[in-house]
Parts: sequence; structure tokens; C-alpha cells
Amino acid sequence: MKDLTPGRQVSSCWPLPLTNGVYTATDGSNGVPYMLVRGLGVKVLSYIDLNPPSATTAVGTTHTVCATLSTNANPRVGVTVTFTITAGPNIGTTGTAVTDTNGVACFTYTDSGGPGTDFIVASFKTATGVVISSPTVMKTWVSQCVAVGCEALQCVTNGVWNYRLCVTNLTKEIVQYVSLLDPPPGVTFTPSVITVNPSLLPGQATNVTVTITAPPGSTNICFTLALHTTNFVTCCGVLHCVALPECCTRIIDSSMTYITNSGPTSTYNYTITFQNLSSDSVKYVFFAADQSCVVFKPNRDQHHAAAYGGPSLMLPGQIRTFTVQVQITSPCPGPLTFLLATHNSNLV
Repeated sequence: MKDLTPGRQVSSCWPLPLTNGVYTATDGSNGVPYMLVRGLGVKVLSYIDLNPPSATTAVGTTHTVCATLSTNANPRVGVTVTFTITAGPNIGTTGTAVTDTNGVACFTYTDSGGPGTDFIVASFKTATGVVISSPTVMKTWVSQCVAVGCEALQCVTNGVWNYRLCVTNLTKEIVQYVSLLDPPPGVTFTPSVITVNPSLLPGQATNVTVTITAPPGSTNICFTLALHTTNFVTCCGVLHCVALPECCTRIIDSSMTYITNSGPTSTYNYTITFQNLSSDSVKYVFFAADQSCVVFKPNRDQHHAAAYGGPSLMLPGQIRTFTVQVQITSPCPGPLTFLLATHNSNLV
């Protein structure tokens, strides 16, 4: 017997007189040789491992766990593994699978027990009939209380996106507010709380639009999407994640200067400084107003980089300042918004 304390490296080798795997001691007694090892992180070399250690999804969906069998880091092939849910809403559910060439066997089951946490164990029998079991893993099933759909993310400028989504109330409560909470550090939603008018009855849906601001280089963000009653009591909250599309343009500065007016139409000079964040050279720049009462001049087909002065191409990373005329005809309710589009030589 050898006692290995944590942090101590021990290298030992003993010649063992084995006969058919059984050790014969000097006193004539027989038995299977073994070593007692203790310490944090110690793991048996002849082992069955089960993953993932934990997971959380909506009730009524499926879950897969995979067991890995190995001896001295060598995969055990062709071994039958038994999976058992020992406790939880799906207690008693079992299944078997045979390990593949990598020593892996997987088991998938569908939740039928509703909300709660299942505790799952995998096991196999050795050639001598000994049952070897894995550590217990957990699967938590949660009631789905909100459905998210029709998502759209549009880059406004580097680090700013317009985010539109549809939210369906799957609770039994009347919902007055939708909130986007607990974003990653540096990420903000504007607004973060949206008043729903009229209130959402169970089963009803509404459209939500917010502005996301995130640090440079952000690609994916996760947050809590919550529904609240008229008293702002949280009746539902789910973790939701979105992938932020890459921005191709960064607006650095912009200003508008009044020139003249003719009847209901006023003319302004609009100056904008922006950076080409794409990997392609920009030759054409288009300004497309969202309101019919706003017109940009020159016409779209004349919006090439050379028309604004400077080289004909705007290379990746370069910064340019363009000035265009804007005509606004009253009445023209705000806010006044437009699309800035950049294209290469092939108008892509």
C-alpha cells in the first residue's frame, strides 16, 4: 500500500509475481494487487466518464449524455453501457449503447416528467461481473415561459446595432413589460425595459426594437429576457443569446449646416466622416433616406468616392469626410434616419 499526498511526485516500480492477474504474497496469500491513492484530482485509470456534467433546457425537449470508457488512457471498444436516471422527474428511464472505436457510447432521451432535475449515471460490467459506475451528472428541465422569434440585427455603426425581435407570452399572466437584463460587461440595451401597450394576454405576441451598444470586437452576447406583470413582478425570465454581425463602417463624426429654403423645402449641407472597416476597397457610397420627405443630392448613381474629392478608392481602414446636400420638405416628422451603404468597384 502506498500513500500519495497531493503535490508530491512519486515514481515507484515493484516487480509483482502475478499468476492470471492474481498476486501471490511471500506468506502464500493470494489477491488482486492494488494501490491506495488520495489527493485532489485523483482519477481511476480504468474508468467510465459521463458528460456533460450539467445542462439546462426547456421541458419536453431531448437531452444526450455520452460515456467514455478507457483503461490506461486506451479506449474500451464494444462495451455495453447502461444509462440510468436515478432521481428526478424522469426517474426510472434507462437505455443502453455500445462503445465505438473511441470508447464512447451515447444515450438520448426525451423529457416527459416536466420541470425538475434528473440525476443520471452510466455503468458497465467487467469480465468478472463487477459493475463500474460513472460519477452522477445532472439535467435540469425548466418550463418555457417566453418564445422569441423573427430576430433581426442591423449594424448602425461600429459597436452599435438595431435589434428587432418578436416576443410571445407563454405564461398564464398578463404581461405589461418586457426587459433585457444582465448583459455582459460593457454591453447596454436602449431601452432595457419596454412597456407593452396593450398588455399581452397569455399566448399573445408583440414586436420589440432596441439598440445594442457593445465594445469593439464583440461577437456574441447573452442576457436575460424577462416578462413582467403590471406591478413589474417578474413572471418569466430566460437566458437568450445573439450573434452580433460584423460592422463594415464606423461613423466618426457628422454635422448638418443650413443653406437655404424654397417654400416648404429646406436645403442643408450634411458632412459625415467615417472609416472603412471592411476588408474591401470602397468606390461607391449611397445615402438612402427612410422618409420620403428627405432627398440626398447628388443622385444615387453619382455617389462614387471621387465625387466627394480625394482618391477614387477608399482603402480598408481609411477615413474619409464626405459632404452631400440634403433637402427636407415639410411636414417631415422625425426622427430623420437614412441608410449609409458602401460598395466596391463591382457595386457589391
